[in-house]
Amino acid sequence: MATDPAVVPYLKAVFNGPVGMTLDSFLAPLRVFAQFANDGHGGEVVFGIIGIVTVLVAGSMWRKRKLQGDAHSATAV
Repeated sequence: MATDPAVVPYLKAVFNGPVGMTLDSFLAPLRVFAQFANDGHGGEVVFGIIGIVTVLVAGSMWRKRKLQGDAHSATAV
């Protein structure tokens, strides 16, 4: 998503402005050096983490439903 040609101009507009500078200054004391401002790769890192969390949540929801379905079909027999 962070490298999608339709999204990149919007991300650059957000992260190259005051938002990116604020994030950089906030994260520097925490020793997180994913640079957001000045065409940094911080946006890619953030969207990568969002993607990982989305996959994990969707997978656990799918697994829970699958286990509930298996338990329900076992009691119906």
